[in-house]
Amino acid sequence: MEKVYRHEKKYMINPQQQKVICSRLERLCQKDPNTDENNAYRVSSLYFDDYGNSGVEEKLLGSLRRKKFRIRIYNGSDDCIKLERKIKHETVCLKESTLISRQTYNAIFNQDLNRLKEQDSPVVRDFVNLYQIRKLRPKVIVDYVRQCYLWSVPQLQL
Repeated sequence: MEKVYRHEKKYMINPQQQKVICSRLERLCQKDPNTDENNAYRVSSLYFDDYGNSGVEEKLLGSLRRKKFRIRIYNGSDDCIKLERKIKHETVCLKESTLISRQTYNAIFNQDLNRLKEQDSPVVRDFVNLYQIRKLRPKVIVDYVRQCYLWSVPQLQL
């Protein structure tokens, strides 16, 4: 499977700017089928870091090469729980993931990686390796509601 690198740009906006932007996006984009009646869904992320919080330090220092792991849950549902590896390389990033069960999530949260032995994926192998070498541990849960819009890029006819 081909790895897809992408650019991520994040901006702080105020509530008035949000209303204007959302109003414009609603006219241009499709509704994401995973959203509720407010065109939103809840994202809960459990982030891992080492004892020295080097992942946070690398982010704050603007390191051009870094890697982080998180577990994401959407709308609190057990249907889609992902162990994700996010790699920043210069100006682009790569996000790779593998699905895990709620039981595996709970085990990892409680620092028991035995359930991961059942899964064979590059993300899991890298996570277990860094978990042991750098002593990664669950550090923080970030929980928010995301508004989402889909924009289909027309296919080029060659």
